[in-house]
Amino acid sequence: PKYKVAIASPADDEPVRSNPGNIAILVSSEPALDVAAGHKFQLLMDGNPVMTSQKTSVVLTNVDRGTHTLQVQVIDETGKVLESSESSTFHMLRFAGG
Repeated sequence: PKYKVAIASPADDEPVRSNPGNIAILVSSEPALDVAAGHKFQLLMDGNPVMTSQKTSVVLTNVDRGTHTLQVQVIDETGKVLESSESSTFHMLRFAGG
């Protein structure tokens, strides 16, 4: 199938406040992921793969403070990219004191 994937949350350019650096990421996909065909979501942060999952909701932990980009790809069982989302930006705000 031809997928339309996007980062549904956090919204583009959204500040995220989390002292431990945790961020919940929600992916939208039309149509739903074809898990029977071995398709998966691959989440990229700052251009680097950070997680592969068949779930539309994942949590990243201990994300460095600052501005980051997110992108989601649909990959097949061989790792071939079938579709990519637009990049989305978020700003991790962590308390720097101690």
